[in-house]
Amino acid sequence: MNQIKLKSSFPKALGDLAFQNRWLRFGMILCLTVTALTLCAATTSMRRGPHIVALDQCGNIAGLADAPPIEAEVDKAAKKYVELRYTWGPENLTVHLARAKSFVASQSLRAFEKTIADLQTFAKGKTIGQRIYPTKVNVDTKASRVQIIGDRFTEIQGLKAATILRVTLTYQTGPRTLENPWGIYVIKEEEAQ
Repeated sequence: MNQIKLKSSFPKALGDLAFQNRWLRFGMILCLTVTALTLCAATTSMRRGPHIVALDQCGNIAGLADAPPIEAEVDKAAKKYVELRYTWGPENLTVHLARAKSFVASQSLRAFEKTIADLQTFAKGKTIGQRIYPTKVNVDTKASRVQIIGDRFTEIQGLKAATILRVTLTYQTGPRTLENPWGIYVIKEEEAQ
């Protein structure tokens, strides 16, 4: 009796397919788990505020410094204001004076604008330039005053003159802005002759 044995590869192929599906299912569950953990980590890190790290000139982590003393802030702001207000030429007169305006307190803007308008009227059509170099800055925080003494070089249509600039600024503190990062605003400006 010869029996013919039929060898069918179908059950074996079905078994291999089921085995592969088990590994694919395991891989898919593993990928979904990793994705879920990544989403949780990203969500928690986004909810936290930014962490600012200060670096020194060499790229090393620098310690957080205290705010500079008010005298240093007033000194820098006063020097910048005087530079913008008193250092200009025919090509940058309006730009410098407009930038100096950001250092003037709101209650003093009208007087400042009148002074600037008079200066621009005088300088119109003439080649006038002025440079100052502060030599001494005295800050009195109790009286909210800054006295600046410096060398002034003026040029009017080719004629040059050197004088001493003595200006006293009365200031108040206010909000820090991009144009005025020190938050020091001039209330009154007195120039001694």
